[in-house]
Amino acid sequence: MLLGLNFDNSNPYTSLLEEIFNIIDSRRIQQIIASNGIKPLNKFNFTLKVIFISQFFNLKVSYIIDEINRKPEVKSFFNIKNMLSVSQVTELIGRFSAQTIEKTINTILRYLNRNNRVQSHTYLLDTTPLDVDYNFDSKKISKKNLENKDPK
Repeated sequence: MLLGLNFDNSNPYTSLLEEIFNIIDSRRIQQIIASNGIKPLNKFNFTLKVIFISQFFNLKVSYIIDEINRKPEVKSFFNIKNMLSVSQVTELIGRFSAQTIEKTINTILRYLNRNNRVQSHTYLLDTTPLDVDYNFDSKKISKKNLENKDPK
């Protein structure tokens, strides 16, 4: 028997899911998804949310959809506006190629990680002069001996 989906803010999975869903619902992410040819957006958003819930709580998609239909508080907690059936979710996932979904996810991740791409790097260099003696077989002469030696 599976336990029902009960979400509270003290659960770290729930708070992380809520942050992910806020990102998915943002206008810029919607533009990225649409620019990669994934439409209709509202159905795809619902599908993404169901997949994330499924992965986080290790539950079947059909069970999650049944729970969302049964409990309006779950629907409002994750800001789910449109409901789909299990067959509609699987049809929507199968409609797009893996390359399209991968390209969309990579574009979203690049957008979210854009601050790390434009960083200025500071390098500290030690420019003190070095004395390097490449002649290892030579006889060592001290500075004191050099003062007394006659240069040729």
